[in-house]
Amino acid sequence: MTASGQEGDIKIYTKYLPIILLALLLYITGYLNICAQELTIPTIRLSYFQLDERGNYELKNGMPYESTNEDHLVKTTFAVSNSAFIVVDPWDNLPSKFLNEHFGKVMNQFLLPLIEKAAEKKFQVYVFTNNCKKCTSPYSCGVHEKIEELLKKHSNLHILYWDEFKKDEFVSSLKEKRISQLIYTGFASNLCVIGRPSGIIAMKNEGFKTFFVPQASAALETKHTWEKGKIHKYITTILAQGLAGIINLKDLDEALEKLKTD
Repeated sequence: MTASGQEGDIKIYTKYLPIILLALLLYITGYLNICAQELTIPTIRLSYFQLDERGNYELKNGMPYESTNEDHLVKTTFAVSNSAFIVVDPWDNLPSKFLNEHFGKVMNQFLLPLIEKAAEKKFQVYVFTNNCKKCTSPYSCGVHEKIEELLKKHSNLHILYWDEFKKDEFVSSLKEKRISQLIYTGFASNLCVIGRPSGIIAMKNEGFKTFFVPQASAALETKHTWEKGKIHKYITTILAQGLAGIINLKDLDEALEKLKTD
């Protein structure tokens, strides 16, 4: 290369250097903004042994020791960059008027507003359901019309169909996005929320930190437990013993309201 050629290259680099630096700055700023979008709220865990505020065992002489109170509040931070919401089977077309009314109250009052708020705050939200076009009956499929509306507004809101679901691919996609914490809602807490291929138990076994919002969910109760929701309470207790941190909806709502997005 001649001296004049080198000078020409230097001039080109010099010309475009400010643009390159600006693009780099915008990228870094955007990344930092996403990382800064986080909220910290107490989550509830039940433990026979004493836990510290971060959920780790407190030790005496190198050993965990019995707690005087089995309820433990654990400070937990959820960032837009590492946390996602999982919504399981938000159906309003069950083959039972009673079930549609029972679950519908929770859906309309608590679940749908939470989905909307989480999507607006840029969290990834994954809604799992059956594909009505592939179902043999018109029941227990699709999503509430409000979710359909939100899908048109938010690219971070996703619909995944059970008949097309591939767990390994889903796990890989979450890890590629560096998502390590999953917040569960939906129906029913004692069946699909815990037992589906992407449910709490399965994803806990894949190494994700799992959390549950009981007010944005409900159980399929027994004949004598519908009024007080005892099965749902039992499931919440069992989850708190090690499968999932329990999130109070009021704490989550207030934290989401304060969360700034750019």
